[in-house]
Amino acid sequence: MEYHIFEKTLLSKIGDNNFEAQKNMAPFTVKDRNQMLGANPNPRLSAVMILVFNKEDKAHFSLIERPKYDGVHSGQIALPGGSKDDEDYDLEQTALRELEEEIGVNPLEVNVIGKISEVYIPPSKFLVTPYVALLNNYPNYVKDDFEVEQIIDVPISLLFDDSIVKNGNVNVGANNLKMKVPYFDIYGHMVWGATAIILNEFKAIMK
Repeated sequence: MEYHIFEKTLLSKIGDNNFEAQKNMAPFTVKDRNQMLGANPNPRLSAVMILVFNKEDKAHFSLIERPKYDGVHSGQIALPGGSKDDEDYDLEQTALRELEEEIGVNPLEVNVIGKISEVYIPPSKFLVTPYVALLNNYPNYVKDDFEVEQIIDVPISLLFDDSIVKNGNVNVGANNLKMKVPYFDIYGHMVWGATAIILNEFKAIMK
């Protein structure tokens, strides 16, 4: 998808909510959005960024691979982001700060155009707000080696390839409970959970 065409589409549609798209990639069963958001009245607040950028006149976005560590999101594929600090005056600043800290993108170089639906993550008790930003050129990445194993450039058009939507087994929680989940197979990486939920709503908005 050409970047300039995608940019116009995104600017006109971002902010639409599509809970059905979220449900389609959720690893747990929820009947409605209020049930999902009401699961924890005092969640930990966090934000992630869907950074859409121009690579050879094609619209792409950035994913990161987390390093292996002793935690529920060890080794997972994610969007740049993290928990809200006390110094952050809102969650948009959280998303921009994490974008710079994790992959080195200067917040002054991007245009934040809005946010999409929140997602609650039961294992880590995070309520995640996804923001969308545009960058008219290729990012000047500076990777934080402590928080990021690698950065993955993904063409937006890949999300519309139905063959990458699959089901597979993952270990969840402190007890490593095995469960079958829907996921995106992106260049051999299993993208599931909150990231898949967010990307599927983003895809639905673009449709």
